[in-house]
Amino acid sequence: MLVIDNSNSMYPSETSKEDRMTKTKAAANAFVDTLLTEDSTTRIALVVYNLKETHTGFYAYANRAALKQQINAIEQNEDEGGTFTQLGLHTARTLLNSAESTGQNKSIVLLSDGEPTKAYEFVAVNATYTNCQSSHSIF
Repeated sequence: MLVIDNSNSMYPSETSKEDRMTKTKAAANAFVDTLLTEDSTTRIALVVYNLKETHTGFYAYANRAALKQQINAIEQNEDEGGTFTQLGLHTARTLLNSAESTGQNKSIVLLSDGEPTKAYEFVAVNATYTNCQSSHSIF
């Protein structure tokens, strides 16, 4: 599972000329080329997040070019440009726990430049070590 931060800080701005997204795309494409080889049974899905998330299904060697097209098509969305890393990781975990994820060894690789700007709020209700219940919402 490949999870990519698509927040505004990944792109050049007036305060930072560094283009982290270009480097991230190069690293993601190298990751695909390294893992999706002809004799491999590895499959990779892609999650891209900022304040919202988008995701793909799982890609194998035969359709790795389509996955690389998805990676290369990532574009900045200034209106949704915050960093909601929990959303990206939650989506990845949900996909890895789905019926579509058939691998025995499941991993998440996160490509990000830094600290989240948004998170789920955690509220514990009657929390004990043996009886921990929680609710969460987006704040």
